[in-house]
Parts: sequence; C-alpha cells; structure tokens
Amino acid sequence: MGLETAFPSCGKSLQIDCHVTPRVEPFGEAALLAHLIEQKVEVLGPAAYNFGAEGVGLSLYFSDPDGNIIELKGSAHEPRIHQP
Repeated sequence: MGLETAFPSCGKSLQIDCHVTPRVEPFGEAALLAHLIEQKVEVLGPAAYNFGAEGVGLSLYFSDPDGNIIELKGSAHEPRIHQP
C-alpha cells in the first residue's frame, strides 16, 4: 500500500503526517478488527509494528467516514530513547 492509498488527504509529500493516533490498551488486534469490520469501517491493512512518540508498538490504520486516517496504537514494546 502506497502513501497515496493510505493517506489520500495528505498528498504525496513525505513531510506531511495527517492522522490522529489514540492509544488503545490492551491492544487486541482480533477484537479491534472484528469490531471495525462489524461497523463496516474500511481497515487499511493488518496491524503492524510502527514507530511513534513512545517507541515501537503495534498499530492499526483505518479511515473515518470523511476520509481522515485514524491509527489505533498499542503501548510501545521498545521505548524511545530520549537524548538531551
């Protein structure tokens, strides 16, 4: 899946990151997918490990009815290292 498919409202610039990311705990991929599919939500792919503000953790992307991208993010498995 390319950037244009996953993030159509963001254009083609890799400098733009247009989505919101609520944290979900516990991150139960099967339950989340089942609920989203039941609600007829377009899921943009399976859960995958992605880097975020707190480090690397599972996340799942879908689009809302207006085409905005939502990323559900689980807790980080590999905390981000903060350097002074």
